[in-house]
Amino acid sequence: MNEIKISYLNYPIYGIGSNDKYVVTSGGGGGKNYGIEDLLDINTFNEKAKKLQVVWSTTQQKGVVDSIIYVDKYDIWFGSVRNECVIFQINEETGPNIIHKFLTDFSEKNARQVVVKFSDVSNYILTGGEDKTLRIWKLKLTNDNKDGNIAVGKKKDIFIENPSSSAVEHVGDFKGHEECIKDCDISHDEKIICTCSTDKSLKIWDVNNFSNLHTEQMMNPKNKNDKLNFRCCKFLKNSQTMDTFFYILLTTAYTSRGNSYLVIWNIHFDDKKEKFTCIKGKFIWLDDRPCCNIAISKNEKYLALGFSTGALKIYNARYSLLAHYKKHDLPITAMCFIKNDNYLLSAGADYSISCVHINSFSFRYLRKIWKFFIIFLMILALCIILLDFFNVGYDLRMKSIIQNKGANLSKKKNVHKNNKGGGSGSSPTTASPEEEL
Repeated sequence: MNEIKISYLNYPIYGIGSNDKYVVTSGGGGGKNYGIEDLLDINTFNEKAKKLQVVWSTTQQKGVVDSIIYVDKYDIWFGSVRNECVIFQINEETGPNIIHKFLTDFSEKNARQVVVKFSDVSNYILTGGEDKTLRIWKLKLTNDNKDGNIAVGKKKDIFIENPSSSAVEHVGDFKGHEECIKDCDISHDEKIICTCSTDKSLKIWDVNNFSNLHTEQMMNPKNKNDKLNFRCCKFLKNSQTMDTFFYILLTTAYTSRGNSYLVIWNIHFDDKKEKFTCIKGKFIWLDDRPCCNIAISKNEKYLALGFSTGALKIYNARYSLLAHYKKHDLPITAMCFIKNDNYLLSAGADYSISCVHINSFSFRYLRKIWKFFIIFLMILALCIILLDFFNVGYDLRMKSIIQNKGANLSKKKNVHKNNKGGGSGSSPTTASPEEEL
């Protein structure tokens, strides 16, 4: 069974996201005037062919949409388009519909929203980008079905307030980074936020008062004069310690020369007792090139990492490497798990989408068989060494016994000759029982 399949779209792909029905992709090359139109495609996934089939395509978003995420609770999508956050939904009959767009990045030069995240506990929207500020917004929802409100949710019983006036409310800002914010995430209980930036720092923030709880800068383990660049950060949501003020944070970082690492942090934060600790749990070498993308399956059994070389690596929950592929010619730009975590899609700027069948026979069992085979060979080699050692000892003991017997026989013969030679000049002697033997 071929566990990885490559397919191609008509544009460089910079964004990908999914729900149980659709896979949303976006990409382009600066607009139709530059040769490649900026598209937002709604696709279905053909499991047999392991490729996408376009159902709807639109340009109404007016740009490439990246950092695409799906919110199951309200059946809506978020993404980044230039310096704006876009909210859209997919109608079963008419396709994609842009609900709302709002400005989030206010950099005077090259303004761009890089990342967007959503938390459905308080309906927070997190945005970060070139202006070095993480902003938190609140999606305004109501049960009032009045004119101008837009129905969302799978039952269409919740409404976003009139997008033309008050769909989103600005809650506050987290300031402290000196360069562009590359990634962010919020904990399951909405108490802390993490951000990483090209200023080579990882920051942890208190959501309630917008204060900086911790700033982490790590040195290159191979060069103490070089700091690591933090690129991706993600909280685990299904941790067994969710109710005890403990959080597990996954981050990726790389050196200026390209070596990349996975750093797992154990965080304890009790806001009532004002206690905070951030301890480095594991530090794992990943590759000799930068890791630029991260995706975690919904069940958190699999961790996918995409690299600037186009390489893709998949790890299990114990952070052991399961698979390593090199199918993209350019950097991996986005990844997502689909179909109940049975498949992983990775997209690249080389127009390609790789589909990895996570639950294929070869992925699940052949690697386990291969590991057992290696262990078997190691045990076999050890057994051969031990047997050889015991055989040498056995041979040495046998040689010693044979040599001792030979020496005893020679001694007996000499005694017998001496007895014969001395018979004419002396009286005969009686041999002892040992000598007779």
